[in-house]
Parts: sequence; C-alpha cells; structure tokens
Amino acid sequence: MVVALWLLVGCGSDGATVEPTPTPQEWLNRAVAQFQARQSFHFVLELEERAIPLDSSGLLAFNRVEGDVVVPDRVQAQARVSTVMGSLEAGFVAVGDEQWLTNPLNGQWEALPPEFRADLRLLFDPEIGITSVVSDIENLTTVGDETVSDRSAIHLQGSLPGSALSDFAADLPERVTVDLWVDRETNDILSVLLTEGGEEAATWRFDFSDFDANPTIDAPA
Repeated sequence: MVVALWLLVGCGSDGATVEPTPTPQEWLNRAVAQFQARQSFHFVLELEERAIPLDSSGLLAFNRVEGDVVVPDRVQAQARVSTVMGSLEAGFVAVGDEQWLTNPLNGQWEALPPEFRADLRLLFDPEIGITSVVSDIENLTTVGDETVSDRSAIHLQGSLPGSALSDFAADLPERVTVDLWVDRETNDILSVLLTEGGEEAATWRFDFSDFDANPTIDAPA
C-alpha cells in the first residue's frame, strides 16, 4: 500500500513524473539567470510621476525610453525628454565608452561630454542594473498566472528598500513594491514594475522582448 501510494503521488495518470511546482524564489533565480545569459534584447521603460535626469542641472530629463541593448556595451534608444521648452524626442547611442545624443533643437548627433552623461547602460548593468536589483527582492510571493504580450507568465511580487535604486534616484521612499512577470516557457523576464507608493505613486515599468535578435548598433555618422 505504501508503494502504491508513492507511485500515485509521484506520477500522473499517464505514468509521467509530476514536476514539483517551483517556489517564487526558484522562478526568480531562473529568470535572472536567463536574462543575464541573453546577448541582446529590446526594452521599453515608462515612468509615471518621475523622470530621470540627463545632466546634473536636472533641466533635461526623460520619462520614456525605448530601444535595444547588445551585451555588453552597446545601446540604441529613442527617449522622450522634458526640457524648458516642453517634451521633445531625442536619439541615444552608446558604443563602448562613447555616447551620443541628438540635439533636440536641430536633430544632429552630438558626442556627450563626460559631465553630461546619463548612461542608459547602467539600467541593465549586471552589477547594479535592474536585474541585479530584482534579484534581491524580499518577501517574494506568487500572485498567479497572467498573459503578457500573448505569453503565459507567472506574476511574482515582493519589495525592496528604496536605497537599492539609489544609483538611479536618490529620493525614493523607504520601501518600493516590485512586480515581476516571467515567461513560463522560456523563463525570460517580460516585465518589471516598480511602485514607489504614496497618494500619487510614481512607477517604473520595464518591458522586454526580442531576446537574442542581435541588432546592429554602430556609432552615428
């Protein structure tokens, strides 16, 4: 009877072994490892009630950016930049240690001086970027199954100390809520949502797609 019960628990009706349900931490570990193994990806970052400054003065800042990353040091993107003249679109390219931005006034590419650089590559850096940040999520739980971009995904939720994002914003609250959607089939991170809290909660939403498409990213002419 004991053997029969063990077989019943360990196998499905067709005799196949039933895989144990991954824990939230196991889902997270798989997702971070998969992301760090990818050679390229497309991304969209949307910010609500917050902007990331492009320079030390804070007169130029972006609240939306979309583009491609080729590991380890190439980025091309289009950003929505807020200026004293309103919202403008600007192109961004980084190749190695060099970075360029289109001048919002004339659309021409210009090399960025060191004091003006807001390096988008840092958002995806394996040491301090978004995947490094989410790998330290605390109080991790499984919310449930959802569909993201027509993909079956597992929704995870937890929190982080605001100081974990100090490389990108110094005025974050004590705790930040983190929602993470992981592709059930590929273990890819499809979306990350950071919510700062408060009555008008600022949010950061990262969406990822086109993994390992390997787009060509070169210095602008």
